[in-house]
Amino acid sequence: MADDDTLRAWRAGDAAAGRALVDAHFEAVFRFFRNKCNEDVEDLVQTTFAKCLAGADAFRGQASVRTYLLTIARNELYDHWSRRRRDATRAIQPQLPARCTTRTPIRARPAVPCST
Repeated sequence: MADDDTLRAWRAGDAAAGRALVDAHFEAVFRFFRNKCNEDVEDLVQTTFAKCLAGADAFRGQASVRTYLLTIARNELYDHWSRRRRDATRAIQPQLPARCTTRTPIRARPAVPCST
């Protein structure tokens, strides 16, 4: 069975087709992530295959399933890096004091005569 047909069968609910597709492409997707980052590789691989299944209806067959999977993996990697950068930025930002919740009237300043 071709990868296109296997992907469609997996989307239709055939668990064996899903296992076959994962078995056929797991190593390439895993290697892609392992070469780019050291942590969260297993989570990224799992998310890639989950998104492949969720978006299988959008697969047009103009490229191979491997190319489709690696494109999803690339986008997932960019999202991962963005999340890490955002989290790191939040970690180093100083904690600002909480806003004052009591209302205090604004008092007018006393008039200061101008010196001429």
